[in-house]
Amino acid sequence: MTVDDPPLAETAERPVGLDAAFHHAVAGMAILDLGGRFRMVNPALCRLLGRGPEEILGKRTLEVTHPEDRPDSASALEALASGASVSDKRRKRYERPDGSTITVERTTTIVRDSEGEAVGLFTQVVDVSEAAAAEEALRRSEKRFRALVANAHDLTLLVDGRGRIVYASPASVDLLGYPPAELEGGSAIEFVHPEEIDCARAIFDIQAEPAGLSAPAEHRLRHRDGSFRHAEILGTSLFGDEDVGALVLNIRDVTEAREAADRLRASEARLRALVSGSWDVITLHDRLGRYLYCSPAVTPMLGWSPEELLDAEAAELIHEEDVEAAREFWLSVARGGPGRVLQYRYRHKDGSWRWLESAAHNRLEDPAVAGVVVTSRDVSARRRRAAQQDAVARLSHEALQGGTADALFQRAVDLVASVLEVEFCTVLRLEGPDQLRVVVRSGSPLFEGPFAREVGGQPVSLAASALREKRTMIWRSEERSVSPYPRLSSLGVRSGTATTIGDGTQLYGALSVYSTRPDAFSEDEVSFLEATANVLAAAIGRWRAERELLRQALHDNLTGLPNRTLLLDRLGAALARLDRQPGSLAVLFIDTDDFKVVNDSLGHAAGDQIVSAVAERISRELRHSDIVARLGGDEFIVLCEDASSQTAERMAERIRQALASPIDLGERHVVVTASIGIAVVTETGLTPGDVLAQADTAMYSAKRAGKDRAAVFDLRMRQEVTAQLDMASGLRRALKEEELRLVFQPVVDSETGGIVGAEALVRWEHPLEGLVGPDRFVRYAESSGLIVPIGAWVLEAACRQAAAFEASGRPLSMSVNVSSRQLTEVDLVAVVREALGRAEISPAALSLEVTESAVMTDLDRAARVLDGLRQIGVRVGLDDFGTGHSSLSYLAGLPLDFVKIDRSFIARFGQDRRAAALLEAIASMCRTLELAVVAEGVETGRQRDEVCRLGIRYMQGLLFGGPAPPESFPTEAAGAREPTEL
Repeated sequence: MTVDDPPLAETAERPVGLDAAFHHAVAGMAILDLGGRFRMVNPALCRLLGRGPEEILGKRTLEVTHPEDRPDSASALEALASGASVSDKRRKRYERPDGSTITVERTTTIVRDSEGEAVGLFTQVVDVSEAAAAEEALRRSEKRFRALVANAHDLTLLVDGRGRIVYASPASVDLLGYPPAELEGGSAIEFVHPEEIDCARAIFDIQAEPAGLSAPAEHRLRHRDGSFRHAEILGTSLFGDEDVGALVLNIRDVTEAREAADRLRASEARLRALVSGSWDVITLHDRLGRYLYCSPAVTPMLGWSPEELLDAEAAELIHEEDVEAAREFWLSVARGGPGRVLQYRYRHKDGSWRWLESAAHNRLEDPAVAGVVVTSRDVSARRRRAAQQDAVARLSHEALQGGTADALFQRAVDLVASVLEVEFCTVLRLEGPDQLRVVVRSGSPLFEGPFAREVGGQPVSLAASALREKRTMIWRSEERSVSPYPRLSSLGVRSGTATTIGDGTQLYGALSVYSTRPDAFSEDEVSFLEATANVLAAAIGRWRAERELLRQALHDNLTGLPNRTLLLDRLGAALARLDRQPGSLAVLFIDTDDFKVVNDSLGHAAGDQIVSAVAERISRELRHSDIVARLGGDEFIVLCEDASSQTAERMAERIRQALASPIDLGERHVVVTASIGIAVVTETGLTPGDVLAQADTAMYSAKRAGKDRAAVFDLRMRQEVTAQLDMASGLRRALKEEELRLVFQPVVDSETGGIVGAEALVRWEHPLEGLVGPDRFVRYAESSGLIVPIGAWVLEAACRQAAAFEASGRPLSMSVNVSSRQLTEVDLVAVVREALGRAEISPAALSLEVTESAVMTDLDRAARVLDGLRQIGVRVGLDDFGTGHSSLSYLAGLPLDFVKIDRSFIARFGQDRRAAALLEAIASMCRTLELAVVAEGVETGRQRDEVCRLGIRYMQGLLFGGPAPPESFPTEAAGAREPTEL
């Protein structure tokens, strides 16, 4: 089994014995060239490699080497071939043709020739597969052991016969805070708590027996940080095992378990304390409901001791009316249903009943409990309070639903008697300082009808005591004392309480309850009684307030007379009766004369005294069946049924005579007169408004006739009313159909002769009558209220025309008249601001004129409105100045910019020297007050010159141009510079 190899052929001849030994050797052998190719192999090697000689010779040894071992083998061959080493011994693996692997121990040495040159390599191979496998198994076993020890939470120590630590597992870091290297060589017993060292030595005594095993023991071991950890120690003596020869200590950290056990014990102790100290009763029952455990709270709650209830069935102590519900509750819980809550009555040991609320939880399948846990609490007081609150709520609701007082009182005493379970309950009304009366009661009568509150200065009843003391009184009869209320004691009453019914300022009466039980009423029961009394007091207060509100709604606050609402109702009823049965009635409309002057001069307080006196004097003159009402201000209406015209006139005269006497106001006496309008109704189909309108028309007729007289509504007045209605209707149409027009009259500057302003004047372009002046329709607009929308239209149109004048190069001051209703009934400042904004003109371009009569309607409001207009930049003036009775007194107080002198002064020039003197005084005063003056009604040159002489700068009148539409408005003042008339 060779292959030619020239280097080897040249070697010295080999002894024959050597070849035989090579061929028959048990170990595998081979001759390799220096490149690692097989040149000679013996049969043993062929068997090891599982190949024939022909499969091996000529191949490199690396070709049959396991791929993972080839790098090491190649390095070894290279070192031998280069002479770096002379031999190599290593363990390696060869691959067989069948895919198996054999592990061998290979020894390779260098073969040299006679001259010492390296000519080849000699390899000897021994099969060590079984040994390698055993070694690998041992290695793996040791690795697993080390992994188990290294990763175990328990600490493993090997301790020699002297107690020294020869090995410590890595768990020593967690348990003792030391790495194994620092423990090895030290004494194991030194880590035990000093108090437990003697006990711990028993573990080390087992070394006397070759294979002793100690019982598990718990000791405290010192940690590196100085603390002590609880550990369970198990010792195993392996001194008899020559491979170990030590004591093995397995140590487990049980600190957390020990602390958990301590916590559990503490928790159990707390739980026992909570259960024993709880006000709730905690019980444990078996499946059938028998008591297995009962907490001590059962005794104060129900009178039973825990021992008395053990093995008893709960159903035996439940009220018969609640047993069925309790049984269903129990079956549901015992069958594994969810925890539930039930309220039921449970018998107290003294025989009374308590309401309990129980919550049950099934713990039958929990071995630690093996029962149903029930927690119960006494809710008797809570149910009583709930019943009391519900009763108060129901009573409050019923009080709000209306009904009579006696019905509500009866409902109250019935509820109180039922909820408090008392035999007697009474509502008593306070009828006077010394008397009470039973209003309603529940139960047997304690008192009947009226009875005295006090006898000999002492209250005769508990209710009388409460009213006297103005607080709730509680009484309980004492067996050995004299009862202060003999009547109650004679009826078997042993306890009672009474509380007042009142609103804090006035007492109505008392609510009382009485019982034959000697128990005093509880705080909750007293609170319930007081709450019920408060509901009754609130109802009484509301009824009284409703009556007062109704009275106020139908009566005048100042005089106490019926007001317009009540009057219209009574008048409507009277007219309805007249429709059913022929007859007549009369309505007197009474309005005092010049009341506003008196009111403004003497003050509102004096005015109220006058109104009250007038109301009283009118009332004295009426028949028993007549009604007098105050409409407001100084206006009164008298309704007389079954009265003819003559009857009404005689009554009017009596009223005038009654008012003729002076009214005493303290420091002065005032005589008041009245104008009276009478409307006598005999026809049907009229409304209260129609009748009042007739009487009102007659009253104004009396005023126009000179005041202090009466006038009866007649045909002429009816025509006047009809005309007024027709005019109002026409004006409404005029607004809607845009039939109103504006004309403008120039205002002239006497110094320059130029036109500086225009006054806007309204005209009605009537579809039948043509252009109608304001003297025909303004008073109707005032009385109907249409003056407000008409005034708003005039303001808008005037502002637009002012903008048009300005756009054409003629900026003029636009004057617009304002009525009294515009001053008092609308927000005039807002209306003006909006009109200016829509026309896009400056406020300075607008002048508003108000008459003295308009200002006098409500002086204070007028002053505020005028000031508001001036604040936004609008000029304000007083028109027709000099016609009122007290015009001069208001000039200094009103916020004005100019004054317009009434045309009546100008007309009297040359005829009345006093008029000229007065005009001169007015002009002088206006200059002092820095008010501009406009003279209107200038129609002649003489008037113009006189006005100029007085220093009045602005003029207006026919001399300079009459009212004209915008397209005809003059560009120059016609008579501004004409010569003076002679």
